[in-house]
Amino acid sequence: MLSALRRSVAESSQAICRRPMATVMPTLAQSKQTAAPSASHHKVITRKVADPIKPVYLTLSSLVGKSRGAKKAVALDPTVFDHPVRRDILHLCVVHYLDSLRQGTASTKTRGEVAGSRRKIRPQKGSGRARLGDRQSPMLRGGGVAFGPKPRDFSTKLNRKVIQMGMRVALTMKLREQRLGVLRRINWWSHKTATLRSRLEGLGWRTGTLFVTGEPEVPARMRLASKNLRGTECKTVTDLVVYDIVKWRRVVLDFAAVNALERTLGKGLVEITDSERVVSDVAHASVEDAGETYLFFCDARAKDLGHIVTHRLQKELHQQAITMSQATQDDEVHEGLSMSGPLLVGKLEEAGIHANDIKKLSDAGLNTVEAVAFTPKKNLIAIKGISDAKADKILAEAQKIVPLGFQSATEVHARRSELVHITTGSKQLDALLGGGIETGAITELFGEFRTGKSQLCHTLAVTCQLPVSMGGGEGKCLYIDTEGTFRPARLLAVAERYGLSGEEVLDNVAYARAYNADHQNSLLTSASALMAESRFCLLIVDSCTALYRTDFSGRGELSARQNHLGKFLRTLQRLADEFGIAVVVTNQVMSNPDASAGPYAGNEKKPIGGNIMAHASTTRLQLKKARGNTRTCKIYDSPCLPEMETHFAILSSGIGDPEEET
Repeated sequence: MLSALRRSVAESSQAICRRPMATVMPTLAQSKQTAAPSASHHKVITRKVADPIKPVYLTLSSLVGKSRGAKKAVALDPTVFDHPVRRDILHLCVVHYLDSLRQGTASTKTRGEVAGSRRKIRPQKGSGRARLGDRQSPMLRGGGVAFGPKPRDFSTKLNRKVIQMGMRVALTMKLREQRLGVLRRINWWSHKTATLRSRLEGLGWRTGTLFVTGEPEVPARMRLASKNLRGTECKTVTDLVVYDIVKWRRVVLDFAAVNALERTLGKGLVEITDSERVVSDVAHASVEDAGETYLFFCDARAKDLGHIVTHRLQKELHQQAITMSQATQDDEVHEGLSMSGPLLVGKLEEAGIHANDIKKLSDAGLNTVEAVAFTPKKNLIAIKGISDAKADKILAEAQKIVPLGFQSATEVHARRSELVHITTGSKQLDALLGGGIETGAITELFGEFRTGKSQLCHTLAVTCQLPVSMGGGEGKCLYIDTEGTFRPARLLAVAERYGLSGEEVLDNVAYARAYNADHQNSLLTSASALMAESRFCLLIVDSCTALYRTDFSGRGELSARQNHLGKFLRTLQRLADEFGIAVVVTNQVMSNPDASAGPYAGNEKKPIGGNIMAHASTTRLQLKKARGNTRTCKIYDSPCLPEMETHFAILSSGIGDPEEET
């Protein structure tokens, strides 16, 4: 039957092959004509064009202080932070990591490895007891172990793409679980654990928070402050694994970590530049159902990283964010965490400078790109490990970032019109100085003892923390004491006068005691590192020349003293230019040896330090004693202020006007 079926199929196929072509073609044409549908029922099938992928937005959090003005949103790559959830991939990654942690060093001895005689303990038969071999038998105490553990490698293999997918899934789940935050920079202004603990408790981040930074290493003060906090850990993005994201309840990234993750895990479908990374508040943008992007907000001031609100935005949101980016950059100076000003020296790594060389620059006190650009080449070569060729390359890259050329006087005037002045506490003294102590310059206070130099420094250490609207600088203070006259009680009295919290005022003053001229100079290196990590607006040195009078004696060491003092003052001016801080130094006086002798000779005093001190100081103020607690301040030298004088008073609450004595 099967053979007959095959024979019939073969005959039919041969018949079709023998059919003439002329008869075949019309038949095919007729079949197509009958099968073709009518024009009225014809349907055109088109391919749907995929809409452009929109970023995911997350509200910018703040660690140092409360943000001012409109909230900022951070644009994130959706291919990294909005990936489809794959719990099986997370399981593979977690098991892979935990397997790699197993040491696999457990080891037992088999009966062949146990030392001892191989003699049979008793005869095989005739004893009436069970049969037993030698001392190495697993049935005896101290004998070998049957099928016991041996050293082995428990690690498993997992493809790199699977691990990267697990990282994307873990980040997406943290975002959807309302436990992801983004900061501009993960840093802290103090190494004290108590200060960081109180701040994290206020944010609701006290337990189960993992901070991830994209810098080569965690900032020193942040690392020290969080080291003793249980439930808090800091890591670099290179050490981050999927298990860390799954394990910790809350993950907080900085901008550098976000850039590193998007560069490693992103698929390149969304290009987010630095100018588009932060956009203004889009919570009040028009919301339509036709929108295709989703906006995730996370308020850092609420508990548990806040309440995530999801909005649908219209298609013009992305273009609106780009146009608002320029205005956002202007508003960043008012952000609580905004570290406007100098660029960190780590920026040079993007220009091809090795991380080890950057660390050497940082250890030498060059913590910003501006500091590197301002440093002479011979000083860079003096750093161990920096050769002549490396110094040329570093300077070339730094000068590409920091403009050191000519600029118009209009630009200089516009920049100087925006300078902040710190109030002295006395309205008359502020009027004499044109608004207060000028930032970006060195102000010298000199006079005899008991003229109010240290009292003025204590008042400035508090007023610099006031808002700009109240005559402050909204920053912290660095206080270098060489005479041992620093008294925190005076800071508390001034803080009470302005209604500030005494504990917060003391926490915002970084104090150091200098014991010799070399130590005094080395403290500026530590000061530069502190300024690179937090916002400081005032540096006080009280007194600048006291240690030089004892460490260098006689005319034989006069040249060395002036050289050392000149380098110290130049470093102070570099810090003022680099960070835009106000530098206040006090100076002692000496009797003028050139004054005429006799009963009618004036008791003229002149500041010590000679021409080195005179040329380094931008504004020199001479303080003199007056009646009671009133003092006189005279402008001794200034590039823009006239030579005038006024009176101020030393009150129990700091520096004030004489009429405030009552």
